[in-house]
Amino acid sequence: MKLVDIQAEIRRLCIERYEAPGDFIEFTDKLMSLGVIRQTYDVINDDLVFYSKDKLLYHLSAAEINKAISVDACNFAESLNLHHLKTAIANIDSRKISAVEFHQEVAKAGIVNVSVYLKQRKIYYLSQDGEYYLEVY
Repeated sequence: MKLVDIQAEIRRLCIERYEAPGDFIEFTDKLMSLGVIRQTYDVINDDLVFYSKDKLLYHLSAAEINKAISVDACNFAESLNLHHLKTAIANIDSRKISAVEFHQEVAKAGIVNVSVYLKQRKIYYLSQDGEYYLEVY
């Protein structure tokens, strides 16, 4: 598969996930089938980046997916609020909130960067104050 086709499919999967967050494992399995091994989300810049083993495959601003997403609307906490973060994770997993709302809640929990390791099924949520939360999915 050509890089341009991989990028188009990653974009399509992201748009689909923003419109209707479904099973996260299904989403990551589809990304892995495209060669993605790691995904990051920079909360402050509102950017998604997808990596293969040896290169950056695709960079996407979340606002390109959904114009309703605005980092200006986020209220960033200064330190990790673990309860708030776990509630946001539970709410998106149970489809109670949208991806847009999830990103806003992550910011309110003090998170500035999220790194997803697809093969290991681990997500590191890194906070403003240098703390982190590790989710195993």
